[in-house]
Amino acid sequence: MHIAFGIACMLLGAASYVVLYQKSKDFLNPFGITVLVWLGVAGLASCQLSHLQTPWPALMYITVLLFPVTVFTLGMLTVRPAPKQRKKIAYSQPYLIFSRLMFLACFLCSVLEWAKQGFVLTLLSDAVDTKALVATIPVIHYGTVFLPFCAMASVLEWCNRASFEKLSKPYLVFSILWTVFHSLFIVSSRGTLLLLAMGTIYVVFSGKKVPFKTLVPLVLMVVVGFVLISKLRIHSMSLVFHVVEGYPLFSALYSYSALSFENLNRLVQKGPAFTLFTHSLGGFFELFGLGGLITRVPSEVTEFFNAPTLCYPFYEDLGVAGVVVFPALIYGAVALFYRKSQQKLGYTLLLAAMQKAIWVSFFGNYFTASRSDLLPYLVVFLCVMVMEHGEKMLAWKPLGVLYTKVFMNARIKKYCDVL
Repeated sequence: MHIAFGIACMLLGAASYVVLYQKSKDFLNPFGITVLVWLGVAGLASCQLSHLQTPWPALMYITVLLFPVTVFTLGMLTVRPAPKQRKKIAYSQPYLIFSRLMFLACFLCSVLEWAKQGFVLTLLSDAVDTKALVATIPVIHYGTVFLPFCAMASVLEWCNRASFEKLSKPYLVFSILWTVFHSLFIVSSRGTLLLLAMGTIYVVFSGKKVPFKTLVPLVLMVVVGFVLISKLRIHSMSLVFHVVEGYPLFSALYSYSALSFENLNRLVQKGPAFTLFTHSLGGFFELFGLGGLITRVPSEVTEFFNAPTLCYPFYEDLGVAGVVVFPALIYGAVALFYRKSQQKLGYTLLLAAMQKAIWVSFFGNYFTASRSDLLPYLVVFLCVMVMEHGEKMLAWKPLGVLYTKVFMNARIKKYCDVL
């Protein structure tokens, strides 16, 4: 029974993706990607290949299917064919200055944290758990978190800027290479690398006719890279490589995908706490300093695999209804940004920032669960506003006067002009 359901899930995901592609003419439309990946991983999880898994009750099957049905319906109602390839544009000086200052701040934050950990290259360390070597500094850490979004902005500028000044390209290359170096060698963060890789793929190929034979190998390279980094970071005797006995590499992939559904399964069997919205939208409360006012219920965990899937907090808050209500709200916003991105280049950056949340819905809620998830989107949105309306913003007198006095100063302007 569960094997048949798994195969049916995978076929349904593929069919849904094809239908949404036919409607959008976009290989990377967020609705098709979400449905394809969710049903693919759910189908794999339902095959019960690990001794750590328990049988699914009927309600679990319903919960697993309601989420992709909701996303698919929204996609069918909102997506439209992608426009023709955009023309390259002239970036405004306010945006160029803003993006350079943002990266400079993030770069300094990352160097400060690296100094705190003694300039150790964690990927080359012999430590059993390299996470223990990574140092963070309160508040400063937010700047470090924004690094991959700066790199995405650099990729977007490289692909779409009409003309470059003397130092433009060296700056763009450095910002991208530093982010990769920091993510891989300094913090060895698979999550950050995944965020950067998925965002870069979206920026480069969004709105273009991408051959399927080009896109698939790229995604597979990201998956293989994820597994290889796991091998470097985690001891080979770890349970990560033994959840499916006899297949260590497949176990690494299975443990970080299918076992998330086991946590959801345990919640469904236990029953929701009906906490209304505190788990699903906790990021908004934390953002305004109200995190202490919300009630959180301890999550169900399978051994040390604590990834909850995107739907876990939705089910905790409102039960089965939450698996429809919260995805409708979140993907309604995604639909709005997606349609705007087809008209305005800046919103492509916002969609790129959301790619990790879209691709790994089986792993957790990277949209609204916490302040650290939500805050980068707000910063990227500010970046988009400056990109799209930077010149108009200067019409506000205090901002215009400050801009003129600082960046139009003869000695400073000559440095701004070469970027």
